[in-house]
Amino acid sequence: MKLYFESKGHEFTHRNKLISKELQDYDVLISGWADEGVKWLSRHEKVCRKYACWVRSYEYWHTNAEKIDYSKFDKVYFVNKWIMDNMGLPQGKMMPNAINLDEFKFKEKNPGKDVLLLADVNFKKGIPLLMQLAKKMPDYHFHIFGNVTDKRLFEYIRYSEPSNVYVRGYASDVQYVFDSMNYILLTSPVEGNPNCIIEGMASGLKPVVHRFVGSNEQFPFYWDTIDEAEALIREDKYESLNYRKWIEDKYDMWKIYPELEKDLL
Repeated sequence: MKLYFESKGHEFTHRNKLISKELQDYDVLISGWADEGVKWLSRHEKVCRKYACWVRSYEYWHTNAEKIDYSKFDKVYFVNKWIMDNMGLPQGKMMPNAINLDEFKFKEKNPGKDVLLLADVNFKKGIPLLMQLAKKMPDYHFHIFGNVTDKRLFEYIRYSEPSNVYVRGYASDVQYVFDSMNYILLTSPVEGNPNCIIEGMASGLKPVVHRFVGSNEQFPFYWDTIDEAEALIREDKYESLNYRKWIEDKYDMWKIYPELEKDLL
């Protein structure tokens, strides 16, 4: 079976070339996103035997997902059970994000004072929650690594003048960032199956995850209030090796992709 894995996501601008020159040579097209390219494919005659795609958080909340004819897709995968249940697609199936563990080197971590938010600065990432937590924990350092895609939120951070919040910009060497931190924080109200936490835990960081929509049992523990988040960070319990093992058990690419290939036979 010959698979074509389209992982460029929202940049599926070369679809005409694919249709005319490449896709007919493949048995299965797998798109990592339910985006404009998938919408385009769903409105035209199939050019390979099977189509499959993922619906993630971005696509569910975007109106584009509603315009896709999913009947043209033999398999529709979800990384978030709540989103799957609310899409109401009979062919929907859970298939979580997967990472190549060889790309994220484990290093034993310990309690410390550096908290990482690996996310763009925008309204989806719960920046006000981070600010509340930072103000409650002035003895800790909160590092935001990501692009500033919402200038209003960036101005909000500057206006608040927090002395312990640092907007670092895009990280070209994410492994170096993971190795220099103690905790990986998530403050988003909505996510699919966030890779930032998966990758951070694989590197040995303790996850401090806000209970987002559809989180279920994706990670070992969550917080609902600022007090609970603070308690997770300040407590002595820190099990770096167990965080890595959690990812090995649930999100190892070499365990998940054979299942995917078998599913598409």
